[in-house]
Amino acid sequence: MTEWEKRTIDTEFTTIIGKGDRFYGDIRGKGNLKVEGVVIGDIDIKGIVFIDINAVVEGDIKAKDITIAGQVKGNVNIKRRAEVFGSARLYGEIYSKFLFIDEGVKGKFNVDAGKKQTHTFAERRRAYIPDKNKR
Repeated sequence: MTEWEKRTIDTEFTTIIGKGDRFYGDIRGKGNLKVEGVVIGDIDIKGIVFIDINAVVEGDIKAKDITIAGQVKGNVNIKRRAEVFGSARLYGEIYSKFLFIDEGVKGKFNVDAGKKQTHTFAERRRAYIPDKNKR
């Protein structure tokens, strides 16, 4: 069992677009969505979205959390956590508070994760380490 398959074990999906299924139109809901087939349209889910390894979504996605192992052509706007596995293909923008991207992701996409950093790592480290000359 692959790592992305393990993610679905503890999740109860209220809607599943199965393998071989094609859905044309927008999907909106409060539950969790698993896409194993093809969705042509926007997705707006209050819960978790899981894009399976062979799935294709052509449209914008909004959700609380997302796991992407398949293909997404559109902008992805996630409130909390986005996880992108190496098998994924992304074309668009991805916004998320917490973003985890595995090696091997293909496509053309821009990323905006968390709050914009206003200080470099070195500047933050200096703020916590006292300057020897100022003692």
